[in-house]
Amino acid sequence: MEKCMKKLEIDPSQPQISRSSLGSITTFRFNQDVVREELVRFIVVDEQPFTFSEKETFKRFIKKSFGDSFQTPSRNTIKANIFKFYKAEKEKLKSLLQNSCGKISLTSNLWSSPTKLRFFCVTAYFIDSTWTMQKRIICFELLEIPHDGETIAQSIFDIINEYGISSKIFSVSLDNASANDNANTRLMRWLPKAHNGKYFKNRCCCHIINLMVKDGLFVCNDVLENVRQTTLYLHSSQKRFQDFSKICTSLSMKPRKPPLDVQHRWNSTYLMLKSILSLKEPIRQYQMGKKLIHTITDDDWEVVELLQDFLKVIYDATLCFSESYYVTSSKVLRHLVDISEVFEQHRHRIQFVEICAEMEAKYKKILGRSSINLGSSYHFKPPIQTKNIKSFLP
Repeated sequence: MEKCMKKLEIDPSQPQISRSSLGSITTFRFNQDVVREELVRFIVVDEQPFTFSEKETFKRFIKKSFGDSFQTPSRNTIKANIFKFYKAEKEKLKSLLQNSCGKISLTSNLWSSPTKLRFFCVTAYFIDSTWTMQKRIICFELLEIPHDGETIAQSIFDIINEYGISSKIFSVSLDNASANDNANTRLMRWLPKAHNGKYFKNRCCCHIINLMVKDGLFVCNDVLENVRQTTLYLHSSQKRFQDFSKICTSLSMKPRKPPLDVQHRWNSTYLMLKSILSLKEPIRQYQMGKKLIHTITDDDWEVVELLQDFLKVIYDATLCFSESYYVTSSKVLRHLVDISEVFEQHRHRIQFVEICAEMEAKYKKILGRSSINLGSSYHFKPPIQTKNIKSFLP
C-alpha cells in the first residue's frame, strides 16, 4: 500500500540556509518584529499611507513571500508602531546629543503651509568623536500663536530643555526677521553663554543674500520681464518650440527650452539667465520678423550678460553657505569678500549704479552686525589677504 509523504512545515523561527549577495553561504532566521519594524520604516521614509498594509496587492505579496509566517498589521497597528519607534529613536537622539564631546549649534526657521499654519524646525549641528560633522532635526512642529519673538524663543528653549542640552549650546542661527532678533536676545538671557555669548547670535548668510539680491533684481525688473516672457512664449506652444528647434539645429545646437524662474527664488532667475545666454543667437533669429509684445533687445542682452556674471559669484557663495555636511564657517569670509569685489567692479557701470546701490545698502546693513563671528572663523583657515577683509564691512 502506497503511503503519502507528510507535508513538511517549516518552523519560521528555525534558521534557514541562504546565499548572500556576495555568494557566501549564511543563515537566516525570520523575525516578526524585525519585519514589522522595517515595514514601518518603509512607510515613513517613502511617505506611504497607513492603509498601505491593508491593500489587497500588498497582502498578496506578503502571502506569496512569507506564507503565514508574517501577520500583516492593520493601519491602527502601523500608527501605534510609528509612535513607538519615534519615541525610541528620540531617546537615542537625546543620548547622542547629551554625550557629544563638544558644543552644539542650532539653526531654526519657520514655514507657512498652504492653509496658513506656521511650522518651525530646529536643527542641531555638532562634531562627533571622529571629527565628523553631524546634523539632526530635533523639532518640527506647529508654532503657537502669536508668532512673535517671545513665542519663538520659548519654543526653542523648551526643545533645548527637553533634550537636556542647555549647557552645550554654542550658538543659535536665525534669519533676519525682527521677531528672530527678539527671540535670540531672550535665549541669550535664558541659556548659559559660552565665551560670554560673543558668538551666540548668528545671522543666516543665505537669507542675507536672498534679501540683498531681491532688492537688486527689482531695479532691473523690466529686463528680467522681457527674458521671462520670452522664455514663457517658447514654453506655451509646441509649434513655437518646433520652429525654435529648427533654428537651433541649423546652428548645430541642441534644441532645448530655457528654464522658467520662480520669482521668489533668485537663484532660479540666475539659472534662467545662464541658460538663455547660451541660446542667444537662436532666440535673436527666432524673434526676427515676429511682432511680439516682449522681446529681448540688444541693450537687454548686454544687461543679461553683465547680470549673469555678477550673480554667478553670489550664486557660488550661496551654494557654499548651503552645505550642511561640511564645516563652512572658514569659507564664508572669502565669499563675502568676493561679493564685495563684484560690487567694486560693477558699481561704476551705468546699468549697475542703482542695482549696486540697493544691494550694497542691504548687504552692509545686515551683515555688519555679524562681522565678529565671520572674522573669528577666518583665523582657522585664512583663504584671503588680510587687507581685503575690511572691504565687506560697513
